[in-house]
Amino acid sequence: MTLASEGGGARLLVRDVLLRDGATLRLQAPVPSDFEDIRAFYDGLWPESRYFRFHGYGRTDAVARAEAEASGVDRLALIGRHDGRVVTVASYEGLREPGAAEISLAVADDLQRHGIGTRMLEQLAALGGERGIHRFDAEVMPDNYPMLGCSGMPALPCGAGPRSGS
Repeated sequence: MTLASEGGGARLLVRDVLLRDGATLRLQAPVPSDFEDIRAFYDGLWPESRYFRFHGYGRTDAVARAEAEASGVDRLALIGRHDGRVVTVASYEGLREPGAAEISLAVADDLQRHGIGTRMLEQLAALGGERGIHRFDAEVMPDNYPMLGCSGMPALPCGAGPRSGS
């Protein structure tokens, strides 16, 4: 529940966000002890969701470890819990270009279409902005319609599908 700051100190990061249906979701910066819960979340995604998130069906342990150990400096991660289980993980990792980062996001299959992805991206953008990140990139598979249609991706029109010529 702490997030490293540029000055080397740590600060508590817990945020409650309002979802489209009026429910709230508690977001927090993960800590190393969240590793198993994050890995279980990734391993529990439906095959299609896991394929979209990882661009294949590879192992999830290395990514889960990186999320759990994100310092908030070069890599920042957020997890959302519902009834004690991790239901969403979003992160960004700084790129070589100053002020740019690549984002990644996954939402539990049973909780998609509630606005969780949008809220996660909004929070990443706010936290990134505090750290000098002004551009986010994402590699999204052309048939990943839920992510392409996420209103948190301002460069894409809401509900966008594959674009011709892509």
